[in-house]
Amino acid sequence: MAQALPKSLDYTEQPVQLPEGSQNISVSITPSNKASFDPAGDDIVFDLPQRGFINPASLSISYNLALIQTANCDALDIVGCPLYSPFAQSTVQVGSSIVENTSNYNQLCNLLVNTKLTLSQKESLAVGFGYNSALSPVAVATANGSDATTTQDLANALKASHNTAAGKRHGHLNRRTVAATGGAGAQVKIPLSGPIGNIISMSERMLPLFAMEEVRITLTTEKLGEIISGAVPAECTGYKITDVELHFDILEIPNADSILSSMQGADGNITVKSQSYTVNSQSLQAASQGQQELVFNSRLASIKSLVSVFSGGAKCLNGKFDSVDITRNGSGGAYQYFIGGTAVGPQRALAPGRNRAAVFSELGNTWSAPHDIMSSNMAITKDEFAAVDNVDTTSETPGKFFFGCSTEKATGPLMSGVSSMMSPINLRLNLPQGLDGTKNVSLVALHDAVWQINLAGGMTVVRR
Repeated sequence: MAQALPKSLDYTEQPVQLPEGSQNISVSITPSNKASFDPAGDDIVFDLPQRGFINPASLSISYNLALIQTANCDALDIVGCPLYSPFAQSTVQVGSSIVENTSNYNQLCNLLVNTKLTLSQKESLAVGFGYNSALSPVAVATANGSDATTTQDLANALKASHNTAAGKRHGHLNRRTVAATGGAGAQVKIPLSGPIGNIISMSERMLPLFAMEEVRITLTTEKLGEIISGAVPAECTGYKITDVELHFDILEIPNADSILSSMQGADGNITVKSQSYTVNSQSLQAASQGQQELVFNSRLASIKSLVSVFSGGAKCLNGKFDSVDITRNGSGGAYQYFIGGTAVGPQRALAPGRNRAAVFSELGNTWSAPHDIMSSNMAITKDEFAAVDNVDTTSETPGKFFFGCSTEKATGPLMSGVSSMMSPINLRLNLPQGLDGTKNVSLVALHDAVWQINLAGGMTVVRR
């Protein structure tokens, strides 16, 4: 057997440095179209400068959000992840070509926050994401401990009052409460800041903005009723988004043109791998029962993960930010994905009525390396995952029953997922009981994408 020294004893590698004159610039840009934005279809447009190499991991957004409330408006809960809830759509455009168009962007971001972060991570990001502060129980009556005779009695009473009810312990990480106005109107600003996800920020290498046509990022605002839990009172008339800034880092290197030219392929292109999310939706009519087949016409060359969100109906008080089990944990209820008649993901349909924990474990595998449940993070409690379509959700305990699985063949290859280029994606459902209200079923597909940038003409295309 060949022998080798450990890397810690390799003294041949010499330190290197960037070319002299290189500099990193932290850039903040404001929207190019206007300064304040209203609900329901207002576009927030950012035009990126054509200079340097953009660091994908540095892309973030900050802004102030204020609900417009007249006098005597009740307290309101902004649901989903408040940082992203006002954005219904995200678009990335290079030159005249749209290279990414993500609908239901706020729903997608809420899904990612709850299936990629732990509860502790959500807590640590609560300031920027806009969540409520943690509950601070105060004893105000005999029932919850104000007359307790010992410290232990007080602790037990507070625990019973605040920790046993569903949502009390972690419910603040599902919403942002805006206080009632009383006798005067208000527009209280909520400061928000955090990463912005798209095909740029998910790129594996820095993108040469100086060698590309002008890059534009557009966020489109959501309707007021979609971001508020329950019915919106007449005293709340809208919201305002102001003080918007997009932040990112740019690396500038002298003679970048010649350096980049030495890396181009025979076709004059440089290639950068990235990923992107595609979101498609279908309706499932009220009282639907038995086997149902939903067809999603997403034509993608390499799908790495699939997740379905089941929202809508009178019981989903948080609208698109709920996802509920439409089989109601019933005997015979099941979920399964197919492409071209072949099952993808688990080869046996997952049935919450048979083993709900197995559905949860498969969801944990969705974004992680294949079959590596220990590397997954989720911010979903038992009560949230138990949500069903015929029971009311709340802003404290939204429905978080997502059905997802990994479809990646292996880690490492450039295009490592399954293909739907020749056939659509089918979601096969078996519903033991009639559906309670019409449901909107969103299919989220994480897939590989490849930037191809032509250095001679600056033309940029994305293969997916």
